[in-house]
Amino acid sequence: METLLLLVILTLVAWWYFGMQARERAHGLAKGACSTMDVTLLDDTVAIASLTLARSAEGRLVVRRIYTFDCVDDLEIRHRGTIILLGKRLENLLIQDLDPTLPQ
Repeated sequence: METLLLLVILTLVAWWYFGMQARERAHGLAKGACSTMDVTLLDDTVAIASLTLARSAEGRLVVRRIYTFDCVDDLEIRHRGTIILLGKRLENLLIQDLDPTLPQ
């Protein structure tokens, strides 16, 4: 029984640790994208919107995390951003109403 309890606790700690790593990666990606597009990351934070299981390109079962964030441009217009991480890999990064090919 003690072994099972220890296993459950270690699993929860590992889940929390890897979740925090993913959040830090998403935060860095959001900050970099905002900097590239010359907008400001609002509240300097990202928020988890969805957490599901999915298959990677190699066929492995991994966690798909969808994060959202807000940013503002020089005119104080708010833009919603979305980051999708599949395991540790960036699957998609979008900022609403901003074209990454055009300088702001």
